Amino acid sequence: MAKTPTTPRALDANEARLVEQSNSLQDLSQRELTELARQLRARRERVRRMVRDRNRVARRQGGQNPDTGAHEKKAVLVEAIERVSRELDARQPDHQGTAVTAPKAKPASKAAAKPKAEAKAKSATKAPAKSKPAPKSKD
Repeated sequence: MAKTPTTPRALDANEARLVEQSNSLQDLSQRELTELARQLRARRERVRRMVRDRNRVARRQGGQNPDTGAHEKKAVLVEAIERVSRELDARQPDHQGTAVTAPKAKPASKAAAKPKAEAKAKSATKAPAKSKPAPKSKD
């Protein structure tokens, strides 16, 4: 792996490739972007665990963890994740104000609702529900 000014030597070849991909996101499809984000997050979590474990071991031994390479690696991965997340957010459709919605119904006044209720009540009392005729008994 060739060391570049933007890529610290703490990154392995796969991590460096993922970070480089995060620098040119316009060429990637939505599926490729989400996969890149997933892989970067997995790498970041791996580094987080590694730093946490090393710090725990150092505390138990009474010293400090001088491992700055892992911290640099984590910082580079976090920046790459932020770039990918911004691109994913930019590609999401804007759900605020772009959809045309139906106007809200005005609340009905009591005067308008009263005739409808009366008509409904009349129709219910006017025609009783028809019942089936009783079956004829065989005598």
